Amino acid sequence: MTLLHFYPLPLFSLFPFCERSDLKKFFETSKSLVSYTGFSLAELAHLIEKAEREIFIRANGAITTKEYRHNQLLERSKVVAEVETAWNQVKSIGAPINLTINDHTTDAALNRFKTYLLDGYDLFILETMSTESIRNIITDDGDFVTIPGIEVFTCNLNAINAAQAQGKLVVRS
Repeated sequence: MTLLHFYPLPLFSLFPFCERSDLKKFFETSKSLVSYTGFSLAELAHLIEKAEREIFIRANGAITTKEYRHNQLLERSKVVAEVETAWNQVKSIGAPINLTINDHTTDAALNRFKTYLLDGYDLFILETMSTESIRNIITDDGDFVTIPGIEVFTCNLNAINAAQAQGKLVVRS
């Protein structure tokens, strides 16, 4: 089984509601190949910078994203260090999948945009999954549970509750 790990955070910090031992056991027994793309880095940097900025705001008061990024150089160095550490963890557990964004890819993503309730990044993730014949994704992004024909591995409680209410929840042991 190939699992696409598009949510960029390291697997064991990805699902705060999952037991670390359960997740590790799943990967060991499923003999899954975990993959990622360059989009994972973009999303990773965005999420880490957002979280670090929120911490900064709680301690120091309001600041815009641009002001935080451009004027708080010590904070910026912390963000860079966090992104590097997390990215190295992602790379250590996964295999890269190359994604070429060209007219074909963007046209396919635009067509999916008409049908699926996804944002721009997610459209390219879904297109990569289609191109690579991948049906499984590890994510806490609840939007993916709306896509037919794929299996979502998550510990996102909202996604789990929605799947259960729709009779689509599959619990793995």
